[in-house]
Amino acid sequence: GEAWSSSAGRVWLRVAAPLDAEQQLAARVRSGVWLASFLGVVAAALAAWVVGRRLLRPLERLVGEVDALEPSAADHRLSEEGFGPELLRLARAFNGLLGRVAGVLATQRDFNARASHALKTPVAALLTQAEVALRQERSAADYRAALEDVRATAKDAARLADGLLALQRADAAVVGEALQPVPVERALRRVERLFEARAKEAGVTLTIAAAPDLVCRAHPTALDECLDAMVDNAVRYTPRGGRVVLEAHVAAEGVVIEVRDSGPGFQPGEERQVFERFFRGAAAASAGGTGLGLALVKALVEAQGGSVDAGPAPEGGARVSVRLRAAEPAR
Repeated sequence: GEAWSSSAGRVWLRVAAPLDAEQQLAARVRSGVWLASFLGVVAAALAAWVVGRRLLRPLERLVGEVDALEPSAADHRLSEEGFGPELLRLARAFNGLLGRVAGVLATQRDFNARASHALKTPVAALLTQAEVALRQERSAADYRAALEDVRATAKDAARLADGLLALQRADAAVVGEALQPVPVERALRRVERLFEARAKEAGVTLTIAAAPDLVCRAHPTALDECLDAMVDNAVRYTPRGGRVVLEAHVAAEGVVIEVRDSGPGFQPGEERQVFERFFRGAAAASAGGTGLGLALVKALVEAQGGSVDAGPAPEGGARVSVRLRAAEPAR
């Protein structure tokens, strides 16, 4: 309604109208805003889900391929097609890992096959020797001779089993000790005492030479096994009246420990093969051996971060060298 009034020269006008229409309009506006916001959120979420699914589809495919891999399928390779740069790098990294695993498994299968064949030979020889000895009555001297043959074969089998166990420890790098400074002369003196009687019985002169303050970083137990295997090989292949020299010196690459003998040496081309497992060169045919000695040396030295080398000795015969990192002598 409207009302007019006048007071002291002033005029007042009052206007009144119902608010229902404005309130309804405001309610419709609020509902529209809420609906638009809700639809916007739903649309954004749907768009994000669609885009996410498209982006994650290659990753899900990669995960599915990895999950489907079987332990025996190391030769399988993941597909590298349809991936972006980052996933392509990941797929190639997986394929590189699978390639390395396949190489290790192939080496392990070859080793197991060779080990089985190597163990089968002395076991078969033991059975044959026992069966021949028992086939008929013999004299005490004949039985003793047969038992000597059995004992020699059993020693070969035991040495082979020890070599296989030592190689397994070396492959797993389980030597039970951390790298630490090891006085080289002390290690060489221990080998001299260990092999002194055997070298004398074989008619071989064993000498050592090392500076008293020479120290290398090594696993003490593993280093002892390396030196034992090197000297064992040298004494085994050196004829009566020959000489085995075990010496150590400092070189640019660290500490070099070398064993030289005056035996038959390596045939041309054997220098690279002597560190292969079960390899037996021409000299091994007459001296026996398992073909694991220098392979064990290589595995143990490389587990300590060192390297090995073989070749002819200056005075004739064979030379086997081990290189390890140098360490400061104890104060």
